Amino acid sequence: MSGGLVCDQRLHLDPRLSSLSLELRMMHADAVTYLPDDILAKVDRAGMAVSLESRIPFLDPEVTALAARISPSLKFVGGCGKAILKQLLYRHVPRELVDRPKAGFSIPVGLWMRGPLRDWAEDLLSEQALR
Repeated sequence: MSGGLVCDQRLHLDPRLSSLSLELRMMHADAVTYLPDDILAKVDRAGMAVSLESRIPFLDPEVTALAARISPSLKFVGGCGKAILKQLLYRHVPRELVDRPKAGFSIPVGLWMRGPLRDWAEDLLSEQALR
């Protein structure tokens, strides 16, 4: 079963959502599954690992209630999401900081394998070790 099919089945689990558009059902599914089960769990674990108390200001109940009342046509402008947030940021932050690709938090495995972990990796992947 493909991921899309599983996701689509989840979107129809609650009959009260059947009248909503696909966009709204997908946003609801993200809010009740992906957000708490994935994103927030990872943020919480990472914070606890370094004794850091994290805050998620966009999940303030008043902010989420307001966001839920905003029409998807205002949230997605020109095929891009977060349109309202970007318009607000443009007033206070240089555009080049807002209009750029996501950077992510990748682990520099290649750099480590070419540098401080090279000997360790070569030992693990040597012909002798692989036999």
